[in-house]
Amino acid sequence: HADNSFVLSALLVVSACGISMEQKTTFGKALSAPLVTMLISLILANIGVMPFNSPVYKLVNKVLVPLAVPLFLFDSDLQRVLRETGSLLVAFAVGALSTVIGTIAAFSIVPLKSLGEEGWKVACALASRHIGGAINFVAVADTLNIDGSIVSAAIAADNVVVALYFAF
Repeated sequence: HADNSFVLSALLVVSACGISMEQKTTFGKALSAPLVTMLISLILANIGVMPFNSPVYKLVNKVLVPLAVPLFLFDSDLQRVLRETGSLLVAFAVGALSTVIGTIAAFSIVPLKSLGEEGWKVACALASRHIGGAINFVAVADTLNIDGSIVSAAIAADNVVVALYFAF
């Protein structure tokens, strides 16, 4: 379907299904709402119910996702967060630095040559995802102007690898 209203409605329904499955099923709890939502969307796109490309996806990635970050922060007491995190903040900083070092090392071993000039960009976006989540992935991918089809493939592949990693 090329109708933007249909695509937006489908995204909302699929998101609601993902959240519901996370709350009510063992499968959903094991994978998480975002992963279940992506899995359902992937299936729907591959059977032709939802399009692979739509202006609605750009709206979500360029407007709605960036709005989510400040909305989360509006309800935060940053002084309390800094005061109470203590050693957790140090652990996060060590983990973030380790992720950057690991990404550089992995990229030198597996340079993603099949992606051409996009390879280093995808590596950077994946590193940011593993430091700060999917919102960071989208922000870095957008900043580096990674092609939408590569972004979709990278995040799907990463989700599968991470799910397999945590499953075993």
